Amino acid sequence: MIKIIYSAFPRADPSDQTAIQLRMEEHGDLVKRHAGALRMAQNVRTPRGDLGVIETIMAAPRGMEPDGPLGLAEHYGANSEDLDFSFQDRDARRAYRDLLEDEKRFAAPGRSSPWVGQERVVIAGAGP
Repeated sequence: MIKIIYSAFPRADPSDQTAIQLRMEEHGDLVKRHAGALRMAQNVRTPRGDLGVIETIMAAPRGMEPDGPLGLAEHYGANSEDLDFSFQDRDARRAYRDLLEDEKRFAAPGRSSPWVGQERVVIAGAGP
């Protein structure tokens, strides 16, 4: 599958917790409403956890302060044709505009950048 990955960084307001809630719940509902127009095969959301101490420990050897996003959103398409369609179809483009406009409520403009990738499994079947 091919996917668009969104790393949403928080605005100065609202609080990070409120922004995460807006993104996961209200924005998530909007994504569900537009899923058909966007030919979305799957959408996975990973909110940032409450693990600031661990983030600080991981950032220190890299010489940086922890500055993670609110989380990630992965918009999966079955193939590149569906992704291409979603940028050419009038209804799909309107859905993207609606989502972008809604994102402005919680995501910092200029920092929250989507990118496209194709998933490659490195370790399959591992996990808790």
